Amino acid sequence: MHNLAFPSGSVFVTDTKKTKLGQTSALQQTTKHAFTLAKLNISRWLLKAALRPPERFQS
Repeated sequence: MHNLAFPSGSVFVTDTKKTKLGQTSALQQTTKHAFTLAKLNISRWLLKAALRPPERFQS
C-alpha cells in the first residue's frame, strides 16, 4: 500500500516538465494526487475501524 505514493510523485514530476504551463497544472496534479491518497487513507482507516474490537472503538 505504501508504494502508491511513489508512482503519483513521479507522475507529478513528469507532468510538470511536459506541460510547462506553470503553477496551475502543477497545482491541479498535486490536488488530484492528494485526493487520491486521502481516499486511500480513509478507506484504510475504515477497514481498521471495522476490524477493531468494539470495546476500544467506543472509548
